[in-house]
Amino acid sequence: MIGQARSLSDLDGTVQSFKEKPWRVWVSLLAGIGLLVSLRRLRLKRRPAVPAAATLYQDMLRRLRKKGLIKPPHQTHREFLDHLAPLPPEQRTDVKKVTEFYEKTRFACQAAEAGEENEMRQTVRRL
Repeated sequence: MIGQARSLSDLDGTVQSFKEKPWRVWVSLLAGIGLLVSLRRLRLKRRPAVPAAATLYQDMLRRLRKKGLIKPPHQTHREFLDHLAPLPPEQRTDVKKVTEFYEKTRFACQAAEAGEENEMRQTVRRL
């Protein structure tokens, strides 16, 4: 109880201080907002950019999911290719192309050739 009384009297002193000098409220608010903005910028800077190949691959998986073909998390990219029997042959070929592009640029550290990324985008749109 004594601890509560002491903290309430401290609070009264703080409120009184703010009443006497209202600019302290504004300074405190601006400092808090500045701190929040700074922390948010730091967090955003630390996020690595998502490679285009990963975005294309995820888009392809979304389109296939709408067709009822779901890649389980335990399956590798290559294993998933073996479970595409419900798709027409030309779409299976397209999925294989996108998967190979994804593996090449994401895991083999090879840069995409000129126009290859746009070609893969068109391939994904066909699915």
